[in-house]
Amino acid sequence: MRELADQHSRVSRFTTLAIIVVFGVATSAVLFKILGEPVIPRWWAAFSSVVLIMVSALAGKQTANVNQPWVYVVDVLLAVLLGIAFLTSQENEPLSGFAEFAWNILSLLVIASCGAYYLDKRHPKAPTDSSASPAPGAPIPR
Repeated sequence: MRELADQHSRVSRFTTLAIIVVFGVATSAVLFKILGEPVIPRWWAAFSSVVLIMVSALAGKQTANVNQPWVYVVDVLLAVLLGIAFLTSQENEPLSGFAEFAWNILSLLVIASCGAYYLDKRHPKAPTDSSASPAPGAPIPR
């Protein structure tokens, strides 16, 4: 029975990850196609990152360990926000040299960490068997 629960957990985690990746990329691609090659003000990118951080934290807390169909709608909405944040962070006024590299790395780290935080809160790892592992701070038998 435990194996079935573990398998369901892995499938659900993979489904959430697939939804986030597919809908996030699709949102960015569709917006890029519709808008042409937009030049988005940098403050929009900063604002969308702040909104993404707040939404991923709130969504992660509200959907933790919930296995109901409405939660996949939250997955899709978060993926759309991730796609918008990616597009706004990458399509703005050009910077010079290292500043552009640093901006791209920072924005990608924010987006990836928000997605990872949500995924970790939405599907937390099952605790290990307490009888098999020693208590914290206990000496390790040799």
